[in-house]
Amino acid sequence: MERIGDILAREKYPQNTENQKKSSETKTMTDQDIITGCEEQKAKFGYASNPHCAVCRGLGSVHPILPEGKTDYSQVINCQAQGCIVDQKSIYESTEAYIRGKGVSKFNTFDSFKPVLGAEDTLDAFKDIAFNPDAPPLLIVYGTTGNGKTHLCEATVIELLKRGVDCRLWAVSELLSNLKESISQNTTELLIGRLKKLPALILDEWGQNYGSEWEEQKLEEIVIARDREGLVTIITSNLEPDKMMEDPERLISRFGDRTQARLIRNKAPDYRPKKKAKRSKG
Repeated sequence: MERIGDILAREKYPQNTENQKKSSETKTMTDQDIITGCEEQKAKFGYASNPHCAVCRGLGSVHPILPEGKTDYSQVINCQAQGCIVDQKSIYESTEAYIRGKGVSKFNTFDSFKPVLGAEDTLDAFKDIAFNPDAPPLLIVYGTTGNGKTHLCEATVIELLKRGVDCRLWAVSELLSNLKESISQNTTELLIGRLKKLPALILDEWGQNYGSEWEEQKLEEIVIARDREGLVTIITSNLEPDKMMEDPERLISRFGDRTQARLIRNKAPDYRPKKKAKRSKG
């Protein structure tokens, strides 16, 4: 059967090139929109789908194929084509920017930690959580300032991320600032909900940064929810356990089950280098 286009060409009928032009412009605009969207996504999240992907057409998601070869339109998954969003996300999660976004600032590691007398149990507990998926998920470590607690927090975050465990290190003072800011934005419950469900959460310098009953209640609410779900939760403090809260028993009681929790005193002294006093010139 002869095509209509061939008949029109043979009979020299004028063809509607205006519609063809509009169609071409529409396609170009759509492609540009996809490219722009991917660029915006990368600027916001650090990674994005491939706008030229032949599988997802730059959308970053596809319907999975069932074992029998049929498309499952009831589900949507990230595109796993080479160079698309799954690959890009994996690459981004190995970058310094990604790790910084998880609360790591000095990139302290277990290899760079210098064990000192009194820190043995603390080091073992942090390593256990970092490397052992079956380790008790709850840990409180307390002790004087400058004896390596924050260093070990950062090292644990880095190793958990390597294992594919999403985690976040917060200085408690910074977390409380974010909670306060979220009130005016009406996003407090959203933030708390994320903290309750995050696979691993490390709260550094607990107990000396909040000043209101509301702040203490929110922190306690997060820990209790995580305890119920058996999620990795590490708390460090410079204070003795009985001074960490107005009613410390509510928190400490969560760490009574030895199969699920550990309460450890870091006995190491403050070993940060001390600045020498300047001599006064006479």
